[in-house]
Amino acid sequence: ICPSTEIRQKETEEIAKKVDMMIIIGDKRSSNTNKLYDMACNFCNNVIFISDETELELERFKDIKKVGIMAGASTPKEDIHKVKEVLLKYADQN
Repeated sequence: ICPSTEIRQKETEEIAKKVDMMIIIGDKRSSNTNKLYDMACNFCNNVIFISDETELELERFKDIKKVGIMAGASTPKEDIHKVKEVLLKYADQN
């Protein structure tokens, strides 16, 4: 495992232990991103795997207080920012 992938996996574990829901963003064909999803599932009971913000189902966030976000190494930063923007907008409205 390359160092950046190993760091992402450790960070995923740490974050997943502390949140009510974990979001993994990335290509569903990416083995690295799938590994992040699997790791998150080991430490959080509520994990979703999306490609981008259009796949967010906001009704799932109704009773969620703390969300963690992790993305695969090849996930564009713009996609991560868009997910964050949608979640912050939702939180402001609810």
